[in-house]
Amino acid sequence: MTIPQGGQDQVSRFASAIHDRRQLYVEELTTFGQLTDAARAATSFAMHSVQSSGEGLLGTIHLLAGILQNDDQSGAIILRQMGVDPGADGDLRKLLSSSSCKQEHLPDNSDKEREAVLFTEEASGAIQAAFREAVSMGHGYIGTEHLLLGLVSEERGSAGHLLRSQGASVPLVREGVWEFLAQ
Repeated sequence: MTIPQGGQDQVSRFASAIHDRRQLYVEELTTFGQLTDAARAATSFAMHSVQSSGEGLLGTIHLLAGILQNDDQSGAIILRQMGVDPGADGDLRKLLSSSSCKQEHLPDNSDKEREAVLFTEEASGAIQAAFREAVSMGHGYIGTEHLLLGLVSEERGSAGHLLRSQGASVPLVREGVWEFLAQ
């Protein structure tokens, strides 16, 4: 797959916004045209979940919950095909209810005048890793499959710990992505 004209710049702009500011406003999601609809929905779900809980801090576990909230998109399908179920035994629910992202690292900046959602350093790192995976695969977009790869590769994130404890690894997930895309 080739990178569409300007696609890598759009993907880079999304990853940079998260990395540089470690915060994002929900309405900004529509400006990142190279997020797939599923990735935009997963990120939006995670952001709304954080806002409605009053936490204001988005961790990797919220991104994973966003990916899993739609069973028929690539990230969730790939995990199922690998036999990985982060929702088994209520592990994901426990992590969400225990606010595991509080164990992740708080960014240095915040903007309280608007309802910005702050991303933990680990969530920011996972999005940066998703961007690198998308580019290395020759994709000019970030899909839930790339977000999933980013989550697994983020060593300190709660979502990565949960996924790796169930046998997911970056090489296995990457292989699962290629198999999914070949279907």
